Amino acid sequence: DNISLGTEAAAKTITIGDDASTKVDVNALAIELDSAGTLVGTSVGATTLTAGAASTWSTSAGALTLTSAAAATWSTAAGALVIDGAGGLTLDSDGTDAVNLGTEAVAKTITIGNAASTKVDINALALDFDSAAATDILAATTVSVKGATGATFGDDTEHLVYDGSGNVDFDAVALDMDL
Repeated sequence: DNISLGTEAAAKTITIGDDASTKVDVNALAIELDSAGTLVGTSVGATTLTAGAASTWSTSAGALTLTSAAAATWSTAAGALVIDGAGGLTLDSDGTDAVNLGTEAVAKTITIGNAASTKVDINALALDFDSAAATDILAATTVSVKGATGATFGDDTEHLVYDGSGNVDFDAVALDMDL
């Protein structure tokens, strides 16, 4: 038999339990909470939502904001974690705190962009590229590397130096030029 509480079409508050109650336990095959206004869930302690199948937490209008008062972890127990923004995606940190991608000390490929991407734009006061193995830069057309006040290219023995005024300094153990 159904049990109905507060079903009369009139404004009212329906209270179950009290602030001093130890627990309000609701068990059923399905639990549905509907609100024509705001739905508020507040806990003085931790809050856990656990589902036994794929789940969705979404809004039909407006933003969905998740805020943590301390460090937070977002992870999957299996499969990829996909973050997709219809209008773009911004990953940032507060102030001068670092933004780290792929920093776990294990071998992995870190991919930025796609062959169909128009451009990968990197801006910073300085760029530092370190590679424990060979570094390969491959362009389908022109490669342009310029330094406003100079540029140096070389290996662990000697190098080629452009001084920023049009002069080139060749430092070499041996120089072989084919013309």
